[in-house]
Amino acid sequence: MARYDEDLHENPFFNTLVTKYNIMFSEAAEKKWMIFVPRADTVPRLKLNKNDFENHIFRQMAGDSPATLVSCNGKVCAISGDIMTTEQGYKEQRSVRILFEECFYNSRDESYQVFCLEQPLEGTLTDDAGAVVRMESLEDCCNYLWRDPVNDRVKKSVDSLLGFFKMERGGSLRTSMDAASAVYTRAIQEVLKIRRYQSMSQRNFCKLAVETYVMAGLHKKIFKEICFLVAHRDSTLNKISRNLTDIPPEHLGIKAQFRLSLPQAKKVLCQLNQLPSPLEKMNCLKQCVSVFTKMPLEGHFDGGLQKQFLWFFMDCPESSHGVHLGYIMHIQNGETRTLVEAFYHSI
Repeated sequence: MARYDEDLHENPFFNTLVTKYNIMFSEAAEKKWMIFVPRADTVPRLKLNKNDFENHIFRQMAGDSPATLVSCNGKVCAISGDIMTTEQGYKEQRSVRILFEECFYNSRDESYQVFCLEQPLEGTLTDDAGAVVRMESLEDCCNYLWRDPVNDRVKKSVDSLLGFFKMERGGSLRTSMDAASAVYTRAIQEVLKIRRYQSMSQRNFCKLAVETYVMAGLHKKIFKEICFLVAHRDSTLNKISRNLTDIPPEHLGIKAQFRLSLPQAKKVLCQLNQLPSPLEKMNCLKQCVSVFTKMPLEGHFDGGLQKQFLWFFMDCPESSHGVHLGYIMHIQNGETRTLVEAFYHSI
């Protein structure tokens, strides 16, 4: 069975069965029927009814294969290994993985089994449309994609794609970017085999998480090529910065509020060197701008603010910001790329 565990006493499905439908539960426990419980985070938010619980309590069909079960309301399921497949009586055929089983005891001190399932055998899964999804770091993306042990098989497929890319001989940046794009496309195809990511409400989160995971895995190779591409730009900028160090900021028209926030903003910007994914670099950049300007990052800069930010970049040459901005700009699309281009072309 898959490596997964939870406290069934805290599972809302199991708790409702024990409390609200106690007669049904007691009968199942006394007769040692098999009770199947969907794992906690897949239980629908809508009110569960009696039929939902009858769908998940089974006894073996008399004189039939041990692998064929009939539910309290007469529906039929088949078990093969750790996979339970709905058959006669269910609205659709659904194959659900059994995550683990736990032994409980009835009033006569006789044992009966409760099985935890990957998802309900019938009905709509939990609606994630209103859920808050935190997607600010590589760790967040990994948790989103791989927190469920039953996704291990897909993770291995994606990791295999990353491994093949790393073994390829280096070429031009364009060649590497085309290859990275192909890896991302295939990775998305693999991840979308997982049911919970197929809904429209999860699609954008899924794309961002896969992009972040893939590009973090390919970062070392692609970043080296972008370093070579923008080395001259960074070198020129660093030379200009050194020439400007002796000029007081106020003589350059830099406002006092920005001069005061420079040390803290520099600490944030220096974190770019430790971040492998475009998402993390972009969030670091947003935080840096917010700390420096004391304002949220908007979609564009007016001339005055752009000048202040250019001075800030010039005062932080050790961060090789041109390389990082080039990396983000070559990887990400849409609004994020527009924001990065505003910084990138200003330097």
